[in-house]
Amino acid sequence: MRTYLISLPLIILSAVFLTGCFDSEDKAPITEESPEEIADGTDVESSADDGWDTYENSSIGFRTEYQQDMTLREEGENTIAFSLWGPTQTEDTELFDGLSVRFTRHDLEAETLRSLVEQEMADVQAVGEITEPIDTIVIDGQEGFEFSGITVGPSQRRIFLPLSTSVALEISILVADPTGMGFESMADRMLSSVELLASESEINIILETPLTDALASGELLISGEARVFENTVNYRLTDDDGNILAEGITTATPSDIGEFGPFEVWISYDEPRTDTGMVEVFSVSAMDGSEINKIFVPVRF
Repeated sequence: MRTYLISLPLIILSAVFLTGCFDSEDKAPITEESPEEIADGTDVESSADDGWDTYENSSIGFRTEYQQDMTLREEGENTIAFSLWGPTQTEDTELFDGLSVRFTRHDLEAETLRSLVEQEMADVQAVGEITEPIDTIVIDGQEGFEFSGITVGPSQRRIFLPLSTSVALEISILVADPTGMGFESMADRMLSSVELLASESEINIILETPLTDALASGELLISGEARVFENTVNYRLTDDDGNILAEGITTATPSDIGEFGPFEVWISYDEPRTDTGMVEVFSVSAMDGSEINKIFVPVRF
């Protein structure tokens, strides 16, 4: 559960002010220290010599491009901030000329992704206003939520994406560009380059039936739970000669984005040429159309 929302107005305002403002550390230029020395991540040199590099942080769960003039700063264990000031920005004030992009890891504990977003919206509404209501967004093939709100300074765009059932990534973006420095396009490039680094062992499809070496007799039940892009679950049945006997899609029905939802489909199939075969259940990558999250179950005919 979120722990920073408490009843004392002064402390709430102080927390919001720290979120919406730059402090004196933000104004410092990037030193000769590499970003991985400034923050716990890996800086990878960009293949294009265009003033942009790539930053990766596996513990928070993301990779993104960033403009080399930006300052990178670690804010606690779970947040990395990228910032760049315009010529008129001053210290110890709200942002009015510059760019700030923060990546924050949230441990959901007993929360869902939606409940986290709704709580964050309520926190903003308590001291400010919502400028863009909650909506869905897809980044790196993963569907999440976003909203925008004002507390101090310009409207802040906040994006929430599931990394797993228990972990979410928040991307918060503040932009003010009165002198035409191109901060908006910088923010767009950073966002479009974001890659989510979920655990390689993360399970997104759980197959309940058929069981291994189950006997199929003209019809076959495929069922389980899935948390996949657009809730689309693909299936394929082949015999041991590689002949496709049946294939198609079914839909998982989660209660919310980022949650597992059940799926179930009865399939009939063509006459097999062998005594055994294979059920494949998988999803399709939104990035390149490849088959991912594959599960294989041998069956008998």
